[in-house]
Amino acid sequence: PSVYLTTLTVGKKVTLTQPVNLGTRIVALLLAISAIFLSISLFINLSTVRDLITVLRPGIIGGFLLLLINIVYLPNAAVSSMAYLSGTGFGVGSNTLVSPLEHSVAQIPALPILGALPSTEHPQFLFSIFFFVMAGALLASWTITLSTRILWQSYFVSLLLIFLLTYFASGSLLTEEMSAVGPSLWKFPLSVAVEMGIGIALAIFIPQISLPTRKAKIK
Repeated sequence: PSVYLTTLTVGKKVTLTQPVNLGTRIVALLLAISAIFLSISLFINLSTVRDLITVLRPGIIGGFLLLLINIVYLPNAAVSSMAYLSGTGFGVGSNTLVSPLEHSVAQIPALPILGALPSTEHPQFLFSIFFFVMAGALLASWTITLSTRILWQSYFVSLLLIFLLTYFASGSLLTEEMSAVGPSLWKFPLSVAVEMGIGIALAIFIPQISLPTRKAKIK
């Protein structure tokens, strides 16, 4: 899904209605930020990833298949990273939660890409909510010369895409223990809705507040 969303935002040959086009751009941007965060986390926790590979001892053929599985799982991991950045976090099994404010994970499935998981809470990462607020403000700035209807249509398209990504990024991948892996189907979209909504509200109302002040100064 992330590849699809990204390709829709480039080139002039693709003609889409404005709300779908703008909503897709916003989600693709958030996915890109999440993918960068995931890459940095993988690099920082490279030793853990290596340890997981060592435990599995896949051999040459098994190692190649394991590499393919991890590549296929990258889009899902990017969506989970986005949920982490939104503040809601994600699960890696039953009764688990990995978020900036909570880290309740007894053990992780032996999948190398999961070595990128943080080992404890990191409240400082709540600053990343700023990206979602700015995404809402950016969406409002893109539609400021169009209409309010296009703004809200684009907003709901973004939320629908987030919901679909969350749905397709969850579920079992290898074992039964993976069945509860991924973001919450309702908490994550709801948090994005609130955070982007705040950004849209700030982009709309702050200029309206500052405009009377400027007029008063001119008088």
